[in-house]
Amino acid sequence: MPRRWLRKLLPLVLLVIAILAGKAFWPIGDAHVYGGLPRATDWLTQITTHNLGNPGFAVGYSELRASPLWVAYIARDPSNGPPLARPDYFSVDGRTLRRIDSDDYRNSGYNRGHLAPNYLISRVYGEAAQDATFRMTNIVPQKPRLNQLLWQRLEELEADRLAPKYGQLWVLTGPIFGDQPRYLRGGVAIPEAFYRIWVREAADGTPHAIAFIVPQRVCGFEALQDFVVPVARVERLIGYDLLHALEDTLERRISAGVSLEDWPLVANAPREARYGDRWKGQPCPYR
Repeated sequence: MPRRWLRKLLPLVLLVIAILAGKAFWPIGDAHVYGGLPRATDWLTQITTHNLGNPGFAVGYSELRASPLWVAYIARDPSNGPPLARPDYFSVDGRTLRRIDSDDYRNSGYNRGHLAPNYLISRVYGEAAQDATFRMTNIVPQKPRLNQLLWQRLEELEADRLAPKYGQLWVLTGPIFGDQPRYLRGGVAIPEAFYRIWVREAADGTPHAIAFIVPQRVCGFEALQDFVVPVARVERLIGYDLLHALEDTLERRISAGVSLEDWPLVANAPREARYGDRWKGQPCPYR
């Protein structure tokens, strides 16, 4: 096992000891989350994950995976906010013990993928929030075609069409790991897929939810509706209880299925990303 990986694993042991001793906790509110903070269903995730509050979004960060397990924020119309220059660096999050840095991704074949997106968060919540999106606790390994095409299209739909239409959109997103994930150097677990959940309220307050599961191996131009799943399926795969603060009957209704009639902009979403021209003419290796 690489010495660098061992060095970053040691603090995990200290974290578990500290939490079991009742001397470490990172409480945050649930202002960014619809239906209550995600609640892990297994003890190992519970004791190796802590919640981090940021301007504009919250993170559930796993020291075991050296990765965020979930990121939550409220998407609003970004067109009213001033454009900010994109930072040219990623920063270590000093609140974590693993101290993952940008170099852990170097020459890995994976992009540094944002969960809370730079564009929307910076426009809606300002410069401090934008800086927080470039902390490594908001970053996950994503294949380039996913990151720059299909994932980008989800972010564009969210920011350009859904948030302006509905005024407010609750977003919960994160990685899905297999039973035996591979790791980047430094101990960053590589997801096999990603999930994204949107919740909006109708004019009468009735909530409507839609969830996506997107694998790493996508060409990038697929129809977004091909990846729509019930929220309950996401819960099973990530080992979290979501929407648990809602009344039980309501929780079961919005977790069990989804109607694209409630989300017409998804069914009619464009198949090209804003910066998709760079991929034109390149064959997809996953066909």
